[in-house]
Amino acid sequence: MISLGKFGRLFHCSLHDSSTKMSTQNIYGKTVNSFATSTQLNQMLHDCCLFATLKHATINSPLGIVYKNELSPYPLIVYPYSNKGILKRFIIQNRTSAREQLLSTQELVYMAIHIAKGLHFLHRRKMLMKDIGTRNCLVMDDLTVKLTDYALSRDLFPQDYDCLPMDVPTESRPLKFMAIESISDRRFSTASDVWSYGVLLWELMSRGLQPYADIESCNLISHLQNNHRLVQPISCPDSLFKLMSACWITSIDQRPSMTSLLQLLMEFYGQLARFI
Repeated sequence: MISLGKFGRLFHCSLHDSSTKMSTQNIYGKTVNSFATSTQLNQMLHDCCLFATLKHATINSPLGIVYKNELSPYPLIVYPYSNKGILKRFIIQNRTSAREQLLSTQELVYMAIHIAKGLHFLHRRKMLMKDIGTRNCLVMDDLTVKLTDYALSRDLFPQDYDCLPMDVPTESRPLKFMAIESISDRRFSTASDVWSYGVLLWELMSRGLQPYADIESCNLISHLQNNHRLVQPISCPDSLFKLMSACWITSIDQRPSMTSLLQLLMEFYGQLARFI
């Protein structure tokens, strides 16, 4: 078992199809704990359907659901495996481990570009991600990054989710990653995805720090309404912070699109490459 979550368990498994001559494949297996409610199980199964039919280089689509397995009496969702794992843990480990060389700005922007490509793909398909953060991304061996659905990692990072007093107690939301209009009015759009992507950029450049760590969730709306935003991470280039700040403009019409963000990031990556 790799991780124990709030109501789920994540395993590193091997998949072998006895009906073919395929070699054994490394996979993730995600299921629920014995104390999980039927609502939590159904939510996990619903969440894994988000990317089930999508085929794209930046999307980590589930391979299927195993209903009879040796690990659990509950359904097991099967995903392609990633040696480097979930992006959130990867960048935190990189920041805190004395044995590893710190990821460069160029490498972080490289990963951000792949995430932007995934969101751009979803938006062209008239789909919204809504829940965007490094917790919902997987890192490949070559540092490319793939978006994954909420079922894989949502309950593994309870610190990223919270409820407001008017919320249903069981309905936790990634409040500190959400656009101001999504928190207050539950309005979601490509522009709200852009806001959340800006927070993800901040996560990357801060190498896994918690956004608004010193702000209580109940005070977040007033904090944002007073035009307070995340501060520039240490070592984050000014031009990159300007880009993420544009994602947090209150007016949705003034925020950049994923198309323009992707273009600007690729141009910035090219500039970085010329200095290396």
